[in-house]
Amino acid sequence: MTLARSYACTTPLLLAAHREQIDVFYWPPYSPQLNPVEYLNNDVKQQVHDKPPTMSLHQLKQRAVSVLMRLQKLPQRVSNYFQHPDIVYAA
Repeated sequence: MTLARSYACTTPLLLAAHREQIDVFYWPPYSPQLNPVEYLNNDVKQQVHDKPPTMSLHQLKQRAVSVLMRLQKLPQRVSNYFQHPDIVYAA
């Protein structure tokens, strides 16, 4: 059984067992604007690319990790992703 098939089999059982604890939101097939993680991804990409181009994969990774560590210290900024009208459902 593949991993995807395994999840497909267990997800309905998990949801039924924890119906009171889990809110399920069904999204259209391609809807990145509804996913809070996409707002984080865009923020990281923008901050990484605001600086001069990197010369190596290692430098790019260091820059991305640095941005993520900076965001980790700014919880209000991350909370603001959830204020977008398309994302308020997840707040």
